[in-house]
Amino acid sequence: MNSNQKQPAVKYLVRDDRLHSEKMRSMRLRIQDALREYFNCPQLELPTKEVAVNKTHKLDWDTVGNGVVAMIGALNLFSGSSGTFELYRLVLAYLHDYELRQEMNALIEARRPDLPTYR
Repeated sequence: MNSNQKQPAVKYLVRDDRLHSEKMRSMRLRIQDALREYFNCPQLELPTKEVAVNKTHKLDWDTVGNGVVAMIGALNLFSGSSGTFELYRLVLAYLHDYELRQEMNALIEARRPDLPTYR
């Protein structure tokens, strides 16, 4: 990372899995409440069970779309799809197509190796 780039605000360290699970559940419930209010849809439900990386293709379009709406809100973006800006399709393709995900990751690594990875 060069000196002009901002350091990530969140540091990812080895985590306490129990504490991580509790914090993620709490955050998910707050996001779910915000999405219910946004869509005026009290019955909206987010997945309650953590989705493994090899099962993301099972996430339905509504669930992925809700996640993108939450991301758009968190990043204060005007839109998720406008002109050449296609977050909904990008995220759905990334989660549902393993081979395409590998190609996307390779392209990012080749073109932008400076981008941080959070693991």
